[in-house]
Amino acid sequence: KESIERYQIEVEKDKMAFEVMNFGKILSEYGITLEDLAANSPVHKKTRLQMMNLAFKISQHPEMVEKIKRTKQLPIKDICSILKSKKRQVGRWRKYIIALVIVLTHKELYGFRTYIFSERGKE
Repeated sequence: KESIERYQIEVEKDKMAFEVMNFGKILSEYGITLEDLAANSPVHKKTRLQMMNLAFKISQHPEMVEKIKRTKQLPIKDICSILKSKKRQVGRWRKYIIALVIVLTHKELYGFRTYIFSERGKE
């Protein structure tokens, strides 16, 4: 039984490592590195949750998601006018928001999505 549990843990680690590599590859298409993301992520939980909620709302607008994927940039004006968000806040956290939208809209990043957005449900 113990060896089965160890095997399952190893499989999960490998799966997560693959997702991290895949996520890094997708981010690089947007000119974002994992290091950029670490340096440009909100420290305060309230801000993180606000950005998660914003990214979720963006992911519910296919035309915005398509524009992000096509231009590899965040359509700040569209987001501010349609979702009534503050331009300064959206601009400041644009890399973080793009990363969250990527996680929400790429099926192969399911493990990331589950892990990251489990925090959103706790509030």
